[in-house]
Amino acid sequence: MEKIDSRTLPVDALNERRRRAVKMRLDGTSLKDTAALCEMSRTTVMAAYNLTRLRTLAQLRPQCAQ
Repeated sequence: MEKIDSRTLPVDALNERRRRAVKMRLDGTSLKDTAALCEMSRTTVMAAYNLTRLRTLAQLRPQCAQ
């Protein structure tokens, strides 16, 4: 199977790969397997997953009254 160079993909396709990787991690797939199946580096998978967790935590944080 030939790998696709991610640098040539449109942003929407890259974001879809990231979403799929985050979903796989949330479902319990190992980092190594997720990276291989999504054709991404482990570093990219971790970054997408951590960013998603930070955004989720920020949404759960109570808003201060102004």
